[in-house]
Amino acid sequence: MATYEAKDGQTGKTVTFDWNDPSPPTEADMGEVFAAAQVQPEAKAPTNTPLSSIPGKALSNLPHSAAEFGKAIIQPIVHPLDTLSAIRDITFGGVGKIIPGADVGDQQAKFDALRQMLAERYGGYENIKNTAATDPVGVLGDVSTLLTGGGGLAARAPGMVGRVGNAVKAAGAITEPLAIAGKALAPVGKGVGKIWTGTSGFTSGGGSESVKKIYQDRRAGNMESTRALRGNVAGEDLRLEAKTSLQALKDDRAADYQARLANVSSNTQNLDPKPMRDRMAQLEAMYKIKRKKVVDPETGMGLPDELDFSRSTLNRNSIKDVEAIIRDVEDWGTQAGDFTPVGMDVLHRKLNDFYSESKNSRGFVKSLENVVKDTVSAQVPEYKTMLENYSKSTSQINEIENALSLGTRSGSDTGIRKLITALKDNNEFRGSLIKVLDEANQGQLASKIAGYNLSSWTPTNFIGKGMEVGAITSLFAGVSPKIAIALSIASPRLVGELTGLIGGVVKQYEKMGKLLPTGVRNSLFQTGRIAATQGPTLLR
Repeated sequence: MATYEAKDGQTGKTVTFDWNDPSPPTEADMGEVFAAAQVQPEAKAPTNTPLSSIPGKALSNLPHSAAEFGKAIIQPIVHPLDTLSAIRDITFGGVGKIIPGADVGDQQAKFDALRQMLAERYGGYENIKNTAATDPVGVLGDVSTLLTGGGGLAARAPGMVGRVGNAVKAAGAITEPLAIAGKALAPVGKGVGKIWTGTSGFTSGGGSESVKKIYQDRRAGNMESTRALRGNVAGEDLRLEAKTSLQALKDDRAADYQARLANVSSNTQNLDPKPMRDRMAQLEAMYKIKRKKVVDPETGMGLPDELDFSRSTLNRNSIKDVEAIIRDVEDWGTQAGDFTPVGMDVLHRKLNDFYSESKNSRGFVKSLENVVKDTVSAQVPEYKTMLENYSKSTSQINEIENALSLGTRSGSDTGIRKLITALKDNNEFRGSLIKVLDEANQGQLASKIAGYNLSSWTPTNFIGKGMEVGAITSLFAGVSPKIAIALSIASPRLVGELTGLIGGVVKQYEKMGKLLPTGVRNSLFQTGRIAATQGPTLLR
């Protein structure tokens, strides 16, 4: 006779027994010993959880609870045979409780383990409060299962019962935990999200918009900001991409202008040049420019008038420019097509391209340009639309060039600095310009800037001035976990990695929600959780 000691993997209890057979006992033999010894798990004393503390504890336990919920759903899919075996054993163990003498071996112990798990969750007021605080997503799963199951049956009944059933079924969908967990895990949304993005964006120096962009990218499955976060983008790369996107804006502007101009070209009517001629006479009088008639002495034919600027208010530098413009306008109409919409557009662009150091000469030309534009626009509406679109695009391009220092005269350092601060300092204006650049080129500039802003291990604001990686690492030595967490949100890289991780988790939850209907998810959850109470071979 030999003495053996067996340990129950579920309860941790041990049983010592004598064995007469020369062969060692099998697992089935040990199951019979446990059943005979009626090994029962000891009930855990319920924790006294104040009602006021449940919301806070539930929020802090939400990530772990959501992860356990997901694991329970996956359990039957990953381990179908083990799950079926566990459900079978639990069922027969329950039968053994009802039918005395039934040969169920260790299956009763498995049934008892499930019963104990449910008793610890919902066996009494204190246990219910503790479960709500420690496993909020699991509680929602249980409630949703009850409502969708019962509601589904009642909804098939006629009359009032059916209407009540539909209401209960709708309530089950509302309490469905996967959607709730996904929303609650979205720290960059409303409520808690504003606190996280604002706090971590400030302490790290990366900016709240950078933190938000990291989250949004990972939730959408876009890894561009994460690649930049991990050091794959340089400041000059950002500037070059911005300039490429800006050029795309200019190309779009030119393409739109040419397409609309092609429509205008089909209009071959001659426009009335009188408004332009009248405005020229008014300007000459305003700037005290006099004309003298000139006749060719040989032919007696009239020549272009001589312009007398001797008493003009224009200075010497302006006179040459204004005289050239007057001659161009006088000459317009001497060639075929000059007064068609397309011909007048050429004159308009010629005047629009004029630039002078003199304020007076610029004013003279601008006034002429406006009257030419108005002349064509009044008679050809498509031309007016074409100019308005061109003007809006040009204003936007100039805004971007100036605000982000992307012009040819701007230094690269200035441009890079303005780009990376576009997602910092609550700079909504520059942020909107970055969005325009991305839309123009279907680019990833905003994502790259966000990752770049959070790529440093040490803070980039006043907190991290002069701080090295080794210095910030040493701060964690010997400090309490709470202080360590507080210090961690001062590291841009840690903030970025954590935010990206949360975004990835939410993405998976949302994906699971699309693949599995509410009823299927709840069924898998309950099945997987029941199976998970049995031994280490299952997904724990």
